[in-house]
Amino acid sequence: MKKANLTVVIVAVIVAGLGLCGNRTSADPNAVVTDFTGKPRVNLSGSCPLIKYIYTADASAIVENGRVYVFMSHDKNNATKYTMDDVACISSSDMKNWRFEGMIYNHTQTTENLIWAPTVVKRNNTFYMYYGTGYSGNIGVASAPNILGPYTYKGILYHDTSRKYTDPSVFIDDDSQAYIYYNGRVTIKYAKLSADMISLQTTPVDLPNSRFPDFIEGPTIVKIHGKYNLTWSEGRGSRKYNLLQNVSSSPDRDFKTSSMFMGEPTCNNQSSIISFAGTNYSTYHNSNRTGSGFRRDVGICYVKLNTNGTMDPVTATTAEVAQISYLNPYITQRANEISDCNGIDFDPNAAVGDQYVVASTGSWVKVSGVDFSTAPASVEISAASPNSGQTVQVRLDSPTGTIIATINVANTGSWFTFGTFLATISRGPTGVHDVYFYYSGGLNHKTYKFNNLTGNLSAKVP
Repeated sequence: MKKANLTVVIVAVIVAGLGLCGNRTSADPNAVVTDFTGKPRVNLSGSCPLIKYIYTADASAIVENGRVYVFMSHDKNNATKYTMDDVACISSSDMKNWRFEGMIYNHTQTTENLIWAPTVVKRNNTFYMYYGTGYSGNIGVASAPNILGPYTYKGILYHDTSRKYTDPSVFIDDDSQAYIYYNGRVTIKYAKLSADMISLQTTPVDLPNSRFPDFIEGPTIVKIHGKYNLTWSEGRGSRKYNLLQNVSSSPDRDFKTSSMFMGEPTCNNQSSIISFAGTNYSTYHNSNRTGSGFRRDVGICYVKLNTNGTMDPVTATTAEVAQISYLNPYITQRANEISDCNGIDFDPNAAVGDQYVVASTGSWVKVSGVDFSTAPASVEISAASPNSGQTVQVRLDSPTGTIIATINVANTGSWFTFGTFLATISRGPTGVHDVYFYYSGGLNHKTYKFNNLTGNLSAKVP
């Protein structure tokens, strides 16, 4: 289902301190955009899918502690209808390598069977998640002390008998008043949230003096240069699933005129706008990989914000957004913070924030933009397998690239008992490379770290 995202964007905000080397920030969000190496970004293009090993949609992005967190509906692998019943989360500090944080919330924590279009906001050091509950017309809410939870179910915020699915979006204005927007029957409804963020201050009504021709779902509001920009998906007329935008001087009325924001004919869609490290982005989703509107992929693209409150129209393509900082290989890194993969899976029972790569023979993961400032002498990984004879090859720049190390993984006794395994690197690379971990045999791979010194190369098996 499509989702109404909650993101509050202050256009001039600069989020500093992300990444491990090579930061770039710009105080002007409308300046000519370059990546952190100085190369101009010519087109407003997008990265999609952000992750390949599950299907995702209805993204809501939020910036916290130098990382972008994206909360998403989880489309099931063989879905033929909307059966999303849990919330997936990924995060990144460089906009290229994305870490799967896990399924952070699911329907068993609620009184409902489905969870659609999650959106997360932060207020007073508490995180609030709002979501639709399938075709019930309910808006659910949960809260957590940390961005990854654990989220506690707070009940049904509102039941709307006029609309089966709600796609809620929450926006906190500069005066601290919070608003919720969601799908009305043929238009967009809104209400003021109470200060506790889990109850309504006003009864939801249609946005007055506003017009949303062919509205279907997914309202998302963001503040741009003092104006309120409301994006939404059309789907009732001859044009299907384009994202349109309306601009008003007030958050609660006068969204009169529509213009194009993002053309996306393959399936329903919705946006989530963030500013991160001096650059503006929008999430979206499509069904290009499967051809099914029930198995979708979340992507991200650049957006240009204008002084009149509009955003330039975007064509989201398969081209990728630029990496904004290189990865430091000499500290422990999560093995599932990757830019591409083949044949891997995830463990739905692994703890949130402690996910790992579930690998099999012939599978691989790619880590983009690894900065070998000095040549490494060894590499170590944390891995688990109940079998013997598993190997992990470390390759450069392609899945069939130069092998710089082969790590032997011994039997650790179970899939969930992790040991440390090491290998020497005879001719360590220097400079920036993409690193591939290529797997032979079944194993779970949690972390890796390159070392400047050879050190003790005895495997630490539990």
